[in-house]
Amino acid sequence: MIGFGTDQVYEYVKHMEPERHKDIQSFLSSRPLIEDLVRIPIQLDALCYGWDQVHNQGPETMTDLYQSIEKGLWRKDIVRLGKSKTGSAVTEDDKVSDTEVEELIENERILVEQLAFTGLCNNIVEFQDKHVTIICRYISTHSTFVDKTLPKLSFLRTSDSSVGKPSRTYHFLHLTLQEYFAARYFVRIWLQNNKADLVCINFDQNEKLHASTSSHTAMKPKDFFAQNKYSSRYNIMWRFATGLLHSGRNGSDELALHFLRYTMQGVEIRMMRRDLGREKKRQRLGEGEPHVPDHAEAQLRIPDRRSGPEEPAKVNRTKMLKPKTIPRPAPEEPVLADGLNILEPGIPERPEACLEAPDLEEEL
Repeated sequence: MIGFGTDQVYEYVKHMEPERHKDIQSFLSSRPLIEDLVRIPIQLDALCYGWDQVHNQGPETMTDLYQSIEKGLWRKDIVRLGKSKTGSAVTEDDKVSDTEVEELIENERILVEQLAFTGLCNNIVEFQDKHVTIICRYISTHSTFVDKTLPKLSFLRTSDSSVGKPSRTYHFLHLTLQEYFAARYFVRIWLQNNKADLVCINFDQNEKLHASTSSHTAMKPKDFFAQNKYSSRYNIMWRFATGLLHSGRNGSDELALHFLRYTMQGVEIRMMRRDLGREKKRQRLGEGEPHVPDHAEAQLRIPDRRSGPEEPAKVNRTKMLKPKTIPRPAPEEPVLADGLNILEPGIPERPEACLEAPDLEEEL
């Protein structure tokens, strides 16, 4: 899909929200990352519709923004789904609290979360009817409910509503929205303190398009995280999970939050070391002196507080031309430079101290 240019974004906003377009434009211009995201027309439409939620809560992170958009779209959907409050159908003019909205869409939210998580696990973004049927079987959701629900959800799009049910497919508005709901599912199960397991549905890779065979495993969130924390497939999901735990919207677990954040720092450091190693290797194979940015090496060191101030590192660039003298830092010992916060502020300088806590695994 070809996205909007900056001028087209502003023209669209002005057309959709003539009374509030200046506020929305100001919000986007002050947040370049979000402005880049809403170049996708469907995402921009979601932002405009959920602007009341976005404006009232003043999101500062991508997770905040997605939570605000989610609330706005669920409010839209309770009308489309014909939800009732105190015996009468909800209308657009009714004032419904956030708590009431969450109660009304609980079953729909569970379905969307499981759909997103299963798709991410199987690398599926286009869900066929057979995928949906199998997912519903594992989570004990009636097919009639699904048939009436999915076409009316603002978070999903269907390939063609006029085609028959067997040929119909569904996809999320954007991959990041699928990753967001997958993270919501992961966090919701994690916060149940080992009283529930993740339902990990696995479609046969050779028959994924037909979804004729499948299996499933029940897995604790911390075990799933341990298996997949370094997988690039789940990178954005882990970031959303960290943001959701940090927001505390559906409860929070400080130990789980710290564990996830610290481990994500380790993932970042591992990726930085990998990229640094590749850069050195490319330079060694070529001619001339390898260029290793000073800040890249500085980010991979942390001063030892027990031995006093650290002396500036001396890099012998002559020796770096010789392959045997180039150090290969071990990825299993992630450390951060002084003051480097990759995810969010407030992370201690020595995250490994928390990771080494003897009772961490037992309490998660």
